[in-house]
Amino acid sequence: MTDASAVEVVNLVKVYSGRCVVDQLTFSVEAGEVFALLGPNGAGKTTTVEILEGYRKPDEGAVRVLGLDPARQRLARTTPLRRLGSPDDVVQAVRYLLEGGDYVTGTTLVVDGGRLIR
Repeated sequence: MTDASAVEVVNLVKVYSGRCVVDQLTFSVEAGEVFALLGPNGAGKTTTVEILEGYRKPDEGAVRVLGLDPARQRLARTTPLRRLGSPDDVVQAVRYLLEGGDYVTGTTLVVDGGRLIR
């Protein structure tokens, strides 16, 4: 894993009740890159994002967000994003970030309607 990537996922695996919902997923997202997870229902998109957020732990593989392991260093607990409840809250948070707000160093990712917003 490199520190240059905003998001890096290597051989990610998640299993629920014996069913593999994420199977050896590998990808990276560079700073400034537009990236989306697309797939049918049950493909593991939400599970992958929840692992990236630190809300779920992977069964196998490695994940880094802004150089941190979200399972061990949960940014969601320490940033204002944990208090977002409505789409308007998300829009306000994105505006805050785009205006140079001091959240965390690096890039913050927000998922909105299937789009990753930087």
